[in-house]
Amino acid sequence: MTVQTYAAVLPDGISAQDFLAHALVGGHALAPRFWTNARRRHRDQLVGYQPGRRALCAGGRLDLLDLRGQREAVAAWAAVRYHHWFQLARGTRDAKPLAAFLRRHATAPQQYPRSEAEHDFWSQPRINAMVLHNHTVADPQLWLSPTQVEMFQAGQKAYVQYSMDAALACDKIILPTGEVLAPASDFMADRIAYHQQALAHLRALRGSQRLIAVTRNS
Repeated sequence: MTVQTYAAVLPDGISAQDFLAHALVGGHALAPRFWTNARRRHRDQLVGYQPGRRALCAGGRLDLLDLRGQREAVAAWAAVRYHHWFQLARGTRDAKPLAAFLRRHATAPQQYPRSEAEHDFWSQPRINAMVLHNHTVADPQLWLSPTQVEMFQAGQKAYVQYSMDAALACDKIILPTGEVLAPASDFMADRIAYHQQALAHLRALRGSQRLIAVTRNS
């Protein structure tokens, strides 16, 4: 089962619950993904507010979300993860991304079944090193995603930037018009192109517009 996170810019006059009920196919749930530093009197304008040392919410007015602070924190943790990855990756060959194996499967599904494609991906020494690392860490911030091996292999600067952009762009973004923007594939180049497109839309939004995050199991 794969969990995807969507960002959605709500149309004016539509509540988050109505959006979930009518604009999306079933199986979606609000995701407390965004940081907020909203004062108490404004918290009724947030969706799924969760108090704590770092207050989170599933969304709300853009001017009530602390997206800059969130991106800075994501960058700091990404740099730490990259350091761990660089140490464990030394001595192993570059790994092919999962997307490369799935593309081969798509071109010849009978000769190269999906199960074999996934097995070949997970059998790579560098991927095994990442999996073994994940078995030893308790903090989820230090977990190294094997499906992001292509991003790690691009270098620290690229990986940190990718992580910052992905924090806001999510896996897909739904615009107020109903248009859905998504990567053309899971290859890094296509994900970067999607991030640039999604972030351009987010930068153009007014502070009064509302952004929410939802997850879907597929």
